[in-house]
Amino acid sequence: MLRKGGLLCTASCSARVSREEFLGAVKEGAYKAGVDLALVDERYQSADHPVRIQFPEGRYLKFLVLHRGN
Repeated sequence: MLRKGGLLCTASCSARVSREEFLGAVKEGAYKAGVDLALVDERYQSADHPVRIQFPEGRYLKFLVLHRGN
């Protein structure tokens, strides 16, 4: 449903899904749809939800902005 030149915004709010797994799922979906996506921006939760270095799973929010090229 994403038109050529359009932006796709997608997010995951689960600590059980790593950044790599989330990005991999988006990549697989784009491949299956025959769509070329480019990562424009990547964000995480704001500073009022700090990530403790002893608990990397605390980086629970992942937000991607992607651009459709074809």
